[in-house]
Amino acid sequence: FDLTSFNHFIIDEYMTLESHISECSNNTLSKNMAKLQYILDSNVILVDAMLTKNCLDIFSNQRRYAHWYENSVVDGTPLMQHKTFESFLKEISLAQGKRISISCTSKEKLKALQEFVDKIGYTNRMITGDTALDERYNILKDYEAGKFNCLMYSPALSVGININSDVEKHFHYDPGGIISPIQSIQMIRRARKTKQIDCFVQRRKKISS
Repeated sequence: FDLTSFNHFIIDEYMTLESHISECSNNTLSKNMAKLQYILDSNVILVDAMLTKNCLDIFSNQRRYAHWYENSVVDGTPLMQHKTFESFLKEISLAQGKRISISCTSKEKLKALQEFVDKIGYTNRMITGDTALDERYNILKDYEAGKFNCLMYSPALSVGININSDVEKHFHYDPGGIISPIQSIQMIRRARKTKQIDCFVQRRKKISS
């Protein structure tokens, strides 16, 4: 579409957009950067939970009118950060019989987690990048209806779709080095009504010289 046809712009998940553009190939990087710069030079509203005033310094000093609105609402959901993967798996086992959700930044690791929850008795469905959009909505509808008690998803559900069901616990596993920390956090927050978040973030091993 032609950007010049619009007088105002609203960009949601601005930090994710910046990340995607920075990862573009050389063939598309300059074109996408030019489009973003055109939008930033226009009347624009930027929205992102990860947005800070420092992020705006790159262009706000060049603008005569720039306004900052900060959301004062603090998320009070309890967070349990596990130090070992074994502790993380044990907590999943202890939650058996309750409605839970599991996110993982790696599709292959998520499939391994699915084998684990299968063995301990969870009924589950999985959403990945290979899942068609219509099927994603059907899975979420079945989850809300209580047809299974464990919803699992990969980075395909980092933005755009929310889990609005009441969830006893949400479990998040990040093996590290696959997606950005911002995208990883966004995956956690897809479970809007969870009572507790359990996460295990694996540190990348340093390569000795």
